[in-house]
Amino acid sequence: MRWLLPIAFVAGALQATAQPVRQVLGSGWRFRELGSGPWWPAQVPGTVQQDLLRHGRIPDPLRNACSDSVQWVELRDWEYVLRFDANTVWTTHPDALLVFKGIDTFADVRLNGVRIGGSDNMFRTWRWPVHGLLREHGNELQVVLRSPVREGAYKRAEYGVQLPHDSDPTGVAPYVRKAAYQFGWDFAPRLVTLGIWKEVALELPAAAPAGSMRTAALDQRPDSIGTAFRFVRDGRPFFVKGCNMVPPSMYPGTDSLWVARVRDMQRAGMNMVRVWAGGVYPPDAFFAACDTAGILVWLDLMFAYIPPADSAFLDNVRAEVADQAARLARWPGLVLWCGNNELDVAWGNWGWQDRYRLHGADSARVRQGMTKLFHSTLPNALPPGDRERYVPTSPVSNWGNAHGLRHGDLHYWGVWHGDSSFASFARNVGRFVSEYGFQSYPDSATLATQLDPAHLRLGDPVLAARQRSYKTDRPIQEAIAREFAVRPVTLGDFILFSQLAQAEAYRQAIWAHITGGPHCMGTLFWQLNDVWAGPSWSTVDHTGTWKAAMYEVARSYRPLVMDLRTDGDTVAVAAWNEGVDPGPARLVVQWHRTDGTLARSDTLAVDLARGHQRLFAQRVEVSPTEQARLVVRAALTTTGGAVLAERVRPMRRMGETEWRPAHVTLTPDPQAAGDLLVTTDKPVAVVRLHAPGAEFSDNYFPLTPGPGRRVRVVGAPPAGPAVEVWP
Repeated sequence: MRWLLPIAFVAGALQATAQPVRQVLGSGWRFRELGSGPWWPAQVPGTVQQDLLRHGRIPDPLRNACSDSVQWVELRDWEYVLRFDANTVWTTHPDALLVFKGIDTFADVRLNGVRIGGSDNMFRTWRWPVHGLLREHGNELQVVLRSPVREGAYKRAEYGVQLPHDSDPTGVAPYVRKAAYQFGWDFAPRLVTLGIWKEVALELPAAAPAGSMRTAALDQRPDSIGTAFRFVRDGRPFFVKGCNMVPPSMYPGTDSLWVARVRDMQRAGMNMVRVWAGGVYPPDAFFAACDTAGILVWLDLMFAYIPPADSAFLDNVRAEVADQAARLARWPGLVLWCGNNELDVAWGNWGWQDRYRLHGADSARVRQGMTKLFHSTLPNALPPGDRERYVPTSPVSNWGNAHGLRHGDLHYWGVWHGDSSFASFARNVGRFVSEYGFQSYPDSATLATQLDPAHLRLGDPVLAARQRSYKTDRPIQEAIAREFAVRPVTLGDFILFSQLAQAEAYRQAIWAHITGGPHCMGTLFWQLNDVWAGPSWSTVDHTGTWKAAMYEVARSYRPLVMDLRTDGDTVAVAAWNEGVDPGPARLVVQWHRTDGTLARSDTLAVDLARGHQRLFAQRVEVSPTEQARLVVRAALTTTGGAVLAERVRPMRRMGETEWRPAHVTLTPDPQAAGDLLVTTDKPVAVVRLHAPGAEFSDNYFPLTPGPGRRVRVVGAPPAGPAVEVWP
């Protein structure tokens, strides 16, 4: 694995690789509503909404509660026009092509008054011959963009059946080959864009990029447990630690945004990312960054709705998949293609037949279309060498039954959707857990990027409208009370404890998964990132700021992980080791009083082994009153005292602990530029470091008196980061 170079360099180096002769048509575009109004300068690549916002014609859809006020844009038709000159390479070459790498979504394209083609798929590259149509001076290129909502309604009428559309009140999303999340999702507002969202250029035909050897393979063979779902490299299975990724923006994300999220994965120790089916196919820069960082890619094909699998639709998506497969053939880290997200389990378990009145012939038509699309059309559109790396759907098994824990991959949503406690993660370990999660709110500074100060208070309706899940904030509130015995009364405290609850959920889930091998061979939490400033399952907010859960993920994905449990008067310590050489080590267990004094300290010699190892379990003879004044620290160290792993937690829940005011000190390390030593005179439940744009190697951690914790800081201002503690 190599560390990523600066983002701009990665993207630039990729663009500097060999390309066919081409002329980019990127400047000088104008746009307007079709047939009316003045012309305005436009930016291509881009969207109608971004151009309207740039000229003050609409409010920012992502600010306050403005998303509803701009939805008229998706119902209108728009036109873009470019005047350009072309040299003799293009006017004389018989194979000259006009190439649109992405049109969103329905469009007619005319060159010098002649219709040369149309688009009906956001995910395809469109190439049209222009020999005999180009002139050296004064060419006019016109793109008429038609309303995706109206076009979707026409296609629905042609199909004759209303397909399931849980997240789209207009019901047209299943019929439109467009990013599904833009119609609204449980982590995103509705923003149905139109536009020329990728590059336009004159090109000559180029040979398809050569394919590459994939670096890992999926093993789905039956075994003594049920059906495996594990990845194998060089003949050896390995445990997958990763995440699910959604698009990095409500608008088309730049290469730098995609690459920045790869750096987040790399910093957290991940080795795989699943790109979710409700977004867009990532750019080449994303795959290049993943290969550089040693992160494997599971790529969903973009099917988050059951589509109308008629012949025209099948032809369209067959070309889409062929386009994407040809573009991505050179990236060895792309190890899995997946046909769709959750459509099989949804059809079988979510009651769609009754909700959408799909019975008899209609039900059979939908089911047969799904089978044809996901089991025949899509895999056969892939190159022969990639068909064995294709699975029709994720998950293979549904949660909530014993069968699902033994066969294939699992999306476990008993926590959040099923109202189960975090402890249920340990009872629901599948063969490969490819989705699970819990929500939190982003920092108030992040909320302030899209909300006015008047809305930054608990109970504000504009803030509440940011919650897109049907569950509302209730699971967060219940988890805070259950896990911490705390009832926040300010927005700041609610945000903090929502993030701590999410971190605890992911800690318990990942521990259950990594210690559940070889039964379980992978964990991919939902979700890495965000598209706007609001509550969601993300661990990195839309500004790129890590939430508390991302720091916990990074701790839990280390080669050596500790688990510390305080259950009543019992303390238990265990470890999971997959990367530290076995051998002699020390376990230090300390009981600190909240007044800063040390009540007890035990040091044990241990033989560190591979895998799961129970290290310590002891009952402590103290009264409940004394328990409320004790905080436990457990640390694995080398025989020389260097800390390999540590955990800190109070004997009682945080709100039941009698904390005392503490003084936390940040001391720069004179021998290691950027390193800070964080120390305290009394135990604290949470230390939070913050500075705009800074990266921290660790954050949101508890701390006890003693050696402190060393934190590497990158990008902090000269004065250093600020520190906050709770309580």
